Amino acid sequence: MNYIKQLNAFKDWLLWNKIPTSAIILWHALMMINNATGWKKKFNAQNSMLQLLTGLSKQGVANARAELVAQGLIIYQKGHIGKAATYQIASLVNSVDQVLDQSIAHSVDQAHSVDPFVDNVLAIPKQEEEVEERRRGRSDSHLISIYEQNFGVLKPILRDPFMNWCQELGDELVIYGIKLAAEMDGRSYSYLNAIFKEWSQAKLKTLEEVNVYQAQKKAGIAKPVQQHKKKKQSAFDTLRAELRLEGAL
Repeated sequence: MNYIKQLNAFKDWLLWNKIPTSAIILWHALMMINNATGWKKKFNAQNSMLQLLTGLSKQGVANARAELVAQGLIIYQKGHIGKAATYQIASLVNSVDQVLDQSIAHSVDQAHSVDPFVDNVLAIPKQEEEVEERRRGRSDSHLISIYEQNFGVLKPILRDPFMNWCQELGDELVIYGIKLAAEMDGRSYSYLNAIFKEWSQAKLKTLEEVNVYQAQKKAGIAKPVQQHKKKKQSAFDTLRAELRLEGAL
């Protein structure tokens, strides 16, 4: 399974389907675990781990899981004593592409039914642009919902800076950053912004890199972010420069 394509396909799937935020968070948590296992077709996940990654209660995980099963997004097999439950994540890549293609084709057909002289070359890009706008809007809503579920209402003035981080870091790191900030009880945008800024300056691009960085930081061996500051001139250096100038005159 291609991780990035699956994430993008899930965002596209959300354009046409509505599920609780808890189910969205659980789906991302299962994707993280599956990624850690090397993308096995079936993998095991303990409820305690899912509760830790999602911030949901035991019942909350059960309800979110039931929603994902009902939507056909995962296959779930209950575990037993000594063995965790088994999960399988359904691939959305091909099915979502088909839905988008059908939507674009349907929109173009409607345009032709209104005006038979609509130019094909102009109509298709316009419909693709509309689909892309809906895709971006749903993705923004999804991430803002996760933020507000953990930190409270995101002030309008902070929405653009927040979405800029989403564009730069990607959904996975943003969701993980929110989880990390909540665990540290730093429930404010400024605290979350400091985390994202540190990761950006350290040029961290993947969850694996972030995990390594955070582990090194906790152990006190992470390399500090380089801060380039202009060296101040000492009084002696200033005086020497002035004497040199006078000599030249």
